[in-house]
Amino acid sequence: MQQIHYIKGVKVQKPVNFPDLYLQVQRDSDGLDQATSIKRFEWIDTEASLLRSYFDAGMTGDTGVTAGLAHKIELVENGLKLTIFDGYIDLQTARFEQDLCVVDSVPKASIDWLDSGVADGIDFNNLFDKEIILPSDFVYVPYVLTSIPNYTELMLISLTTTFVFDALTKQVIMIAEATGESSSVIDSVGGILKLIAEILYTITLIVALIKLILDLVDLIIQKIKYKPAMSINRHFEIACDQLGLTYSSPLLNNAVWKKAHIIPASFSNIENQTDDRILGFFKPNPNNDQTGFYKGTFGDLIRELRTLLNVRVRINGTNLQIVLDNDTVVGSRFKLPPVRNTAFETNANEIISNYNISFSYDVTDKNTINSWQGNNVQVSLSYIKQPSNKLFYLLKGFEQRQSRFARGIKKKTLTAPEKAVSGLYKIIAGPLGTLVKAGNGAVKVINKALDFIENIIKKLKTIGIDIPFDPPRPEEIKSPPTDDVIENRIGMLALEKDLFTVDKLVLLDVNTDPEKTKLAYENEIIINAEYIYSNYHKYNSFAPSNYHAQRFIYQYENIQMNLEDYRNVKEDGYVKLANGKVCKVLSFEFNPQDRLAKFVIEERKLYTNNIKETIISPIGR
Repeated sequence: MQQIHYIKGVKVQKPVNFPDLYLQVQRDSDGLDQATSIKRFEWIDTEASLLRSYFDAGMTGDTGVTAGLAHKIELVENGLKLTIFDGYIDLQTARFEQDLCVVDSVPKASIDWLDSGVADGIDFNNLFDKEIILPSDFVYVPYVLTSIPNYTELMLISLTTTFVFDALTKQVIMIAEATGESSSVIDSVGGILKLIAEILYTITLIVALIKLILDLVDLIIQKIKYKPAMSINRHFEIACDQLGLTYSSPLLNNAVWKKAHIIPASFSNIENQTDDRILGFFKPNPNNDQTGFYKGTFGDLIRELRTLLNVRVRINGTNLQIVLDNDTVVGSRFKLPPVRNTAFETNANEIISNYNISFSYDVTDKNTINSWQGNNVQVSLSYIKQPSNKLFYLLKGFEQRQSRFARGIKKKTLTAPEKAVSGLYKIIAGPLGTLVKAGNGAVKVINKALDFIENIIKKLKTIGIDIPFDPPRPEEIKSPPTDDVIENRIGMLALEKDLFTVDKLVLLDVNTDPEKTKLAYENEIIINAEYIYSNYHKYNSFAPSNYHAQRFIYQYENIQMNLEDYRNVKEDGYVKLANGKVCKVLSFEFNPQDRLAKFVIEERKLYTNNIKETIISPIGR
């Protein structure tokens, strides 16, 4: 089996200590991770001089010790070529002697590389400042407030509305009388002006009534407003691009989780541009006033998904993948020889008797508290047959999966004030519509009358009579919104206030019309602690089931393998026993020189059925 080294893509002589190199494959939370037994290589002669020249170039305008040198190692056997190391030589670790350079080689684009702090070097706020994250990456989520209305102002406006409506009724009668007066003196400018004054006053009352009704709505329930959000997938795409990686995820790109969005905490809201009594935005604001990205690092987001969804992060070449850690056995191409092995261990010391998953709640948004069921789930293991001595109990262990996200709560029904406003719209829609039409008809009459008066004044001016006359012309009255504005609030995000202090996780049905973007039907089902446990964490339970976590552990040594066998085990992550059972590889070592490997493997197999699982989803009381 041939070992070939490349520096900056050029084939070079092998380092002196190459015979000591063997491959170590270890399973961690993100899968099998390959490493070489040697990280510090000893280069001599030509290669040592080459590395010294790169070191010295740092003083003549080149990168020197500030950048790594590409280093790749391949194994070749029977026409099969396999890259076992792809990284760089770190000259910052070099020790130079005459015709010798001892230096570390560091793997690139691995999980260890990502977790070493590289992912935390990607800060989403910084990416926004650099205009790598753009406003076009945001989705604007309509929300409605569920807080208690201002009843003092509500009472005052209700009384004022009643007064104005009464005055408007009387004014209609006065217009009728003024119309009769002006018709008897149709050529009288004074009569026409009196009619105009009465109509103008009526229009003023109509406008005031409409404004009072709209104010009544705003103070009871407020208008629909918007918060920006950004999809989880878009966060990953942008972050991976910054690291020279591509991104894929069978889980997060499925029909449900591709709807997952983060609505970041909102600590400060500017006054609305059109009404300084109200905070927030009546329309999506694509400027920097509203930012919808996750306020943290890429590393923070990865850790959050590992915690909440029990996922693994894999890097295959330059492709970063988010996959479910569900221990699904897909088969194995390598079969262990029929070696007699009666020794085994178990993972009984890893039994977790209490397993909790919790979303955060937000004291500034009591919707996350009032809708408590789904916020957390408590899973406990207990004995079927109790030990005779309680001092000998061995069911122990506790694992808390605490999400930093709060659940976004969907508005399901109209509140009593909203129903009242909806009813008010239905009652006054007809009369108010008639008044608006009448008012707009009056506007046309007034403008024609003003045209008539202006013509008379122009004629008087020709005979030397100059009358100053430049009254403002009334504009048409806009109709108030209809009751379907209230009904459309169902399905939107519910917030207690315009500000909230905990990031929200939601599933959205995004529409090109932002007002029609709503929380998905699946939101309440999927963004639910019990659902998440049952679908993504059940593989961690030691209770007997088809997915239990009980394992027998075996060790095998001096197993003959060739390069193809090594590749197959590394890719599959499983081996097959002589009896045909497929076992998961926990770790293995492979020496390319003597072609021998040793394995630690585990088999899903019950060693006790004396435990049962209880799942409790608290309802908050």
